[in-house]
Amino acid sequence: MLKPASIIWFERTYWLSFAAFLLDEVFALYGGVDSFGPSFVFEIAITVLLWYLIAVKAKDWARLLYIILTTASVIMMVVLMVEEKSLFVYTPCSFVSIIASVIAASFLFRIDAMMWLMQSESKERG
Repeated sequence: MLKPASIIWFERTYWLSFAAFLLDEVFALYGGVDSFGPSFVFEIAITVLLWYLIAVKAKDWARLLYIILTTASVIMMVVLMVEEKSLFVYTPCSFVSIIASVIAASFLFRIDAMMWLMQSESKERG
């Protein structure tokens, strides 16, 4: 079964978000912040696993998990900016990563993406 356009665009923006995240980590390392630890490896593993479950295996529950995690990221970003009373709490790469994640999540709400995910789930059930 061919992937619908919404899933293809989801993948593109998802990987853009991931690339911005990695670039942000490289800049942090260059700036003297050593963030390459177990949590970094965990974040990469979760990112690749979610992409695989959504775009390759077409798991609707993974789509919902991604939407929840993206929503939580946006909420945390807003709360931190309000607490710090500054837009400069995050780097430009962090903003790009979060915005690309929101755009990627929006593609998962399109009809063709939802139908594709539901068809794949119903084929597995029987």
